[in-house]
Amino acid sequence: MYSDNVTSAENQQERHLSEVRLSESSETTCQIPFMSSHLATLLGLLYTDGCVSPRGNSYRLYFGVKSRALCLTFVRSVCHLFKVSRSKVRLTRRDGLHVAVIDSQSIGELLIHRFGTFRTLNYMGCETNARLPVDTLISTGYVVDFLRAAFSCDGGVCFYPATTLRNGKSISWFNRNIFLACSHEKLRSDYMDLLDSLSINAVNSYTDKKIKISNKKEILKFASQVGFLEGVEVTDHSRAWSGCDKSQVLSEMVASYKR
Repeated sequence: MYSDNVTSAENQQERHLSEVRLSESSETTCQIPFMSSHLATLLGLLYTDGCVSPRGNSYRLYFGVKSRALCLTFVRSVCHLFKVSRSKVRLTRRDGLHVAVIDSQSIGELLIHRFGTFRTLNYMGCETNARLPVDTLISTGYVVDFLRAAFSCDGGVCFYPATTLRNGKSISWFNRNIFLACSHEKLRSDYMDLLDSLSINAVNSYTDKKIKISNKKEILKFASQVGFLEGVEVTDHSRAWSGCDKSQVLSEMVASYKR
């Protein structure tokens, strides 16, 4: 069971706390911070590879991802925030994914009430009204925690050598960029606002539905301020870096500027 306490600073800010009575333990009332590192991380995971959906008279929190490290981060965040026993979270392997599931009416209601839908894929042919809690993340100072989780799930690093012929001469260079894949137009705009709050300039690509950071100065900012969660590996979409830690690839890319 994870029993970490929220920080004393968060406990002192009573106006920033909301209470939820957990159905799993009706005698226990937990205080949920208005925003915290664990909550920002959990939201970053849910908006990318997770969902909160009704299931009968309850709600189901689902998180499925190829990275075991990300799945365990989800479990730690849920157990820490809601004081849930580790045994309440069901961990399975399904279609090559590490899957974590927890059923809870009170947790689901709290998340939906405070943050709205986590459905980011089109529904019935239309874009959902999902929005990131941009103002809350910025005002409380937890933008980095949110972005680090989101980029660790649906983001990555493109870093590979390229060559072309120009005027009969072979020219070589490194292709470098950091990206976040997101098909939801409004959410991409929200991600841009969060990056802008850190003074990180990015490009919102409508053609391939990605946020891209390609400029050297901005890549170095991202590496020093945000980065990726440790232990998250590059998937087999990358032939060059498959199986490598995303943080390691980012470090290699930063180091390449000094060569």
